[in-house]
Amino acid sequence: MEKNIGRKMKGLSIRNQQRIYFLLLFLTLAAVVLPSYAFVSQLLILTALYGLFFMEDFRTKRRRLRAHMVPFLVISLPFWLALLEVLFHPGPEAVSLLVRKLPFLIFPLLVFSGPYEKGTASLALRFLAWATVAVSLSALLTAWAVRWTGWGDYLFYHELSLFTRKHTTYFALFITTALYYFAGRCLSGGWRSFRREWTVWAACLILVYMLFLLSNRISFVALAVALAVRSLDYGRSAFLKAGLAVGMLLLVYWQTPYARSRWNYQHLAAKIQADLDKRTRAWQAVIQVWQQYGPWTGVGHGEGRQPLYVEYKEKGLIQAYLEKYNAHNQYLEMALSFGWIGGVLFWMSLAYMALVFIRRRHYEALGLLSLFLVFMLTESILERQSGIILFAALLSLLWRDAEASDHEKVG
Repeated sequence: MEKNIGRKMKGLSIRNQQRIYFLLLFLTLAAVVLPSYAFVSQLLILTALYGLFFMEDFRTKRRRLRAHMVPFLVISLPFWLALLEVLFHPGPEAVSLLVRKLPFLIFPLLVFSGPYEKGTASLALRFLAWATVAVSLSALLTAWAVRWTGWGDYLFYHELSLFTRKHTTYFALFITTALYYFAGRCLSGGWRSFRREWTVWAACLILVYMLFLLSNRISFVALAVALAVRSLDYGRSAFLKAGLAVGMLLLVYWQTPYARSRWNYQHLAAKIQADLDKRTRAWQAVIQVWQQYGPWTGVGHGEGRQPLYVEYKEKGLIQAYLEKYNAHNQYLEMALSFGWIGGVLFWMSLAYMALVFIRRRHYEALGLLSLFLVFMLTESILERQSGIILFAALLSLLWRDAEASDHEKVG
């Protein structure tokens, strides 16, 4: 009898350890949306230390990691490429890059060596989504308060980032990911639950309004593609519900005088054309420098990028030259930094992930991966802490979820 009681207490202790681990993991992911980068780093360190050294034994973790070595290596690939850059292009920039890419090692290591339960990935998305709603609402209320007091109008693009303390591209990525989660909640239920989700509708209204203010056009394309993929999980009715939800949200917003004055059709078309021309010239500069100075091993992130900035200047991209822009395309970014070797490995890793999700018919994971893939067409989202943590954490969790059968507790 004493042995049985001891076993129960030991099992309860392990369960509590796992709960603390999952909570730290979710809080770290949600904290990415918050203004403080230092707080995210501190939470990440705490989660890594607890998950690796204070939960379970190393033998169990080693066994799990061996069983998931392929997904671990695939998602952590950017970290290993950064490690190679230290060898091929040594310097302070290479070391800084390696430190910045550490989440690509930490999250796959935690997720694929730690315990897992089916649905954990969706719970992580919920934490992230509601954190995004909270920060968006706070930023909007502050911006409107400032406007009402006559101290200035900050309800525009870069000006709004003063209240989120995040680059507009990355905050648009957070919003799009949150909308993807909320839309999935509506699609997964019947028509009754679809009508009852008033809190989700309110959250979506806040996020859509914020997304329009940020004016990040690739976000709308990415969300449409991701929802189309996600709808494959639920049949034709899902397309109707998704279309109805998007249509109603757009209709409500479009009736406001603010939207009509801000989104002039002729002005919008001219702006898109000008932006496309600038990006095309920038991508041409990236390809030229990559092919000329580092076709196989890339030019790295340090002094090797000086020819790129000169090429920007020669093509009339003065802002890109002065502010030393990156490639603004993740696929080209990897090729520029690591050459054909790193670029092809990265492209193959994305294709392999997509094939795994397709084979396992995990459309939630495939839809989110599609969202990232579309964003990568016009942005280098894996070059900053926010994008790195979002990509590494969510795809690690979703991959683990795809490998778990229904009602399975892994570990």
